[in-house]
Amino acid sequence: QPEPSRGEDFELDPLNPFQKEINQEQMQAVVDILRHSYGDVPYVVFGPPGTGKTVVVVEAVLQILLNHADPHILVCAPSNGAADVLASRLRERLAALHEEILSRPPAWLAGSQRTPADVQSCASIYRLNSPQRTIAELRGELLAYTTFSADYFTLPTIASLLAMRVIVSTCGATHLLLEAGVPCAASPTTDKGKGHFTHILVDEASQALEPELLLPLSFASSGTNVALIGDHMQLGPTVRSHFCRKHTLARSMLERLIGLPAYASGSSYVTRLVRNYRSHGALLALPSRLFYCSELQEHADPTVTHAMAGWSELREGGIPLLFYGLRSAHMHEVDSPSYFNVTEAEKLVELIEKLVQVEIGGQGDKPRRKIDTNDLAVVTPFRKQVLKVRHMLRQRGLGAVRVGSVDDYQGQEELIVLVSTVLGSGTSAPTPSLAQGLMSSPNRFNVAITRAKALLLVVGDPNALYDDQYWRELLQYAVEHDAYRGCAHPLLVEGAEEEDVSIRLAQLAQQTLGLGDACRMFPRFSSFLEGGTDYESYDDQPWRVML
Repeated sequence: QPEPSRGEDFELDPLNPFQKEINQEQMQAVVDILRHSYGDVPYVVFGPPGTGKTVVVVEAVLQILLNHADPHILVCAPSNGAADVLASRLRERLAALHEEILSRPPAWLAGSQRTPADVQSCASIYRLNSPQRTIAELRGELLAYTTFSADYFTLPTIASLLAMRVIVSTCGATHLLLEAGVPCAASPTTDKGKGHFTHILVDEASQALEPELLLPLSFASSGTNVALIGDHMQLGPTVRSHFCRKHTLARSMLERLIGLPAYASGSSYVTRLVRNYRSHGALLALPSRLFYCSELQEHADPTVTHAMAGWSELREGGIPLLFYGLRSAHMHEVDSPSYFNVTEAEKLVELIEKLVQVEIGGQGDKPRRKIDTNDLAVVTPFRKQVLKVRHMLRQRGLGAVRVGSVDDYQGQEELIVLVSTVLGSGTSAPTPSLAQGLMSSPNRFNVAITRAKALLLVVGDPNALYDDQYWRELLQYAVEHDAYRGCAHPLLVEGAEEEDVSIRLAQLAQQTLGLGDACRMFPRFSSFLEGGTDYESYDDQPWRVML
């Protein structure tokens, strides 16, 4: 592939970043997006957890508005929540953008429009919403940047849409632009070289179905610069149909592109973000090694990431990770396919009750304070476990603690994260769920263990999880750093906190049958364990509606 070249009408002066916290890799990604040639293959920003992908999107939009001759930017994300975050971040920077435009007017701003009022009107954003979305779902501060009637969202006139410089939308809602009359390069009536948008940026691109992503990309003409931002090592698109999963619909376009020679290491078409601003270095080490070629670097505020260093449950000088091993059993109710684990739920509540009594702070300018419910989150793979834990917490007056599925927490972070794996080796009859949930899904595992800033607590049955190579790695990591507490398991036979003959028998079975071979242990479920059934078939997660 030829080296990307600058757009013909794009004169790029040295950039003064709008976000002072932006780092070298992020700024390089912005510069590369601005310099990327129009009509070329999509530019990719690969951003692991906590590396500031959204910072890149926001900075790129602001710099395009300031430097491009006639910008029209479409900014998309797969979900309304992610699109709202983008719109809110852009809104927060509009005042700085307007000040810069008034001091250095871009070519697209006519001389008669260079008053403060005109700049605020012209250099703004529009949050496109589907009429099917309720107004109450939109963040209050964004209501001034959309159009709506008494009880539903509306579309402005085609003249207004064409005049807008920045439109923020979900991927699915971009069909409204075509219906309103915005030129679409994929339309047979549109000249392929005369699309409307100069730039199309898609955040969280790895979560979008490929047909879903093609909706905004259908507006890309030979004069459009396209950038995809995301991390294919985290959760991808949700596909419930086994037939569709078998035929790779669950593989995102971003994941496919990353595997092409044009995006190989050293390519000018991709930037890898490596500085993590979320987690303690000891919490980064394992996912960095397993998923990111050991490239992640710790750059978070140490007064935050080391906040739990003095907690009595941690060994002196130990890492902020604890794995609580429990001999337990998962079960389900007749009206739901989703699984729960009462033993784990009770342990979670016990740990939370201890945590809310702990004082943190006192470092730098951080005052001493007690941990409160806003610092805590519980993450679990099954919706029924979410409901069980919420119910128990409310009974103890701790209902404000956030509890959600792994899918709910993609892109989220908390000071302290507790993970309940649900699966138990003490179940009376083997069930197909043994290989599901957090197991057999490296991406789901990656998301679960990368949400915490200062402390990660895992509650699970190691003898059920041991079959999975990634959970074996976490168990090994915990054992090596004296961060394991609880029942015996094959990596820690001596010195465990409880002895159980059945556990020893399970260990002997694993040693006899071989490590990581659940199909031989439970042959009647071999087709299931090899991927013949979807995780979604054994949970009652809500459907994602594309609006």
